Amino acid sequence: MERYHFCRYELKYLINRAEYKDILRSFKKYMNYDKYSDLRMDKTYDVTSTYYEGTSKYCYYEKVDGIEYRKKFRLRDYYEKTKGKDLKRTVYFEIKRKHNNIIIKDRFPVEYALWQQFIENDDFTMDIFNNESKKILEEFLVHKWTRVLKPLVKIHYKRTALTSEYHENLRVTFDKEVECIKIDHNDQFSDEDVYEPIDFNLYVMEIKFTGMLPHYIHDVLQRHELTRDSVSKYCLGLEKTNIVSDNFNLMQLNLL
Repeated sequence: MERYHFCRYELKYLINRAEYKDILRSFKKYMNYDKYSDLRMDKTYDVTSTYYEGTSKYCYYEKVDGIEYRKKFRLRDYYEKTKGKDLKRTVYFEIKRKHNNIIIKDRFPVEYALWQQFIENDDFTMDIFNNESKKILEEFLVHKWTRVLKPLVKIHYKRTALTSEYHENLRVTFDKEVECIKIDHNDQFSDEDVYEPIDFNLYVMEIKFTGMLPHYIHDVLQRHELTRDSVSKYCLGLEKTNIVSDNFNLMQLNLL
């Protein structure tokens, strides 16, 4: 059954390749690959997010300025880039909110071709959606029309994810090979994009949970002396593609 609403804590850490290997080995003593990672030989799967942003880039600047309550709008696609076009594949539209340290995410599945029709023609027929999907879509439309939201950037990366059968509300993800591309509004649904690497030495680890964290998570964080980081893959993409003139996130990672 599809989940339309998520509410949890998310802790983000930037690590290198050596740390990734050691941390993954440590966590694997207590956790398993999730069902998507487990299907692949290399235990990674593709994630592509298309981000919708206003003309003033308000989502970006709310993040950079540390606004306590903020949101982002994105279309998330798990299709492998090398497989070519499949217009009937399922994608997920998401509104991701952050309120202090709490992440609240609403999402719904939609056929890729249908979403393409919606966006290109402003044809947001509601009849095909259930009530949960309609609420999410209606919120998006308010922002789309009042803040002139348009797709600006795609972020693609490879993800390895772990879950625990003993802590069902715990999930750890490792994102690597993060790359981006500025969206051409004349061909925003192209599946033949040429991405620009952000930093292939960068690994983003996120610990997503509700309730208490198990001891082994704390042990690994302390052993590697890791501190939380606020760098955003979305903000890195806007800076790397020169959609915004600021380089706040790139400077933090010494990528200039």
